[in-house]
Amino acid sequence: MIISELNKLNIEAKSYVADVTDLPALKQALQAAKQDFGRIDVLEYSPYSGPGIFRHVLETTPENVLEQVKGHILPAIFAVNEVLPDMIKNRSGAILFTTGLSAMFPLPSIGNVGIVMSGLRNYATNL
Repeated sequence: MIISELNKLNIEAKSYVADVTDLPALKQALQAAKQDFGRIDVLEYSPYSGPGIFRHVLETTPENVLEQVKGHILPAIFAVNEVLPDMIKNRSGAILFTTGLSAMFPLPSIGNVGIVMSGLRNYATNL
């Protein structure tokens, strides 16, 4: 496991698991990390549900787009709101989002995800 390998290199590392669609659980995981380390210096956000959630653009519906909003954009905004105030206060930190190719280039085979990844990319750019 990567945590034990980092620890062998004298790099303190821990993992915190949360379902990002469960915002109270996400908050609990972020708070636990803050409690253990004092603050969060880097937020890396890259949830992935697998190809089972991809819908072709001709099969894209409000429902399957909303599912992606709840799994990608809302938790990202929530997580940023949890860590950004400390980063601003400390004048240091990094926020990394993984959005995939569909954030920049239309891929009809993943129409529902591309809409949301483009939104997440826009949010990251605005930050």
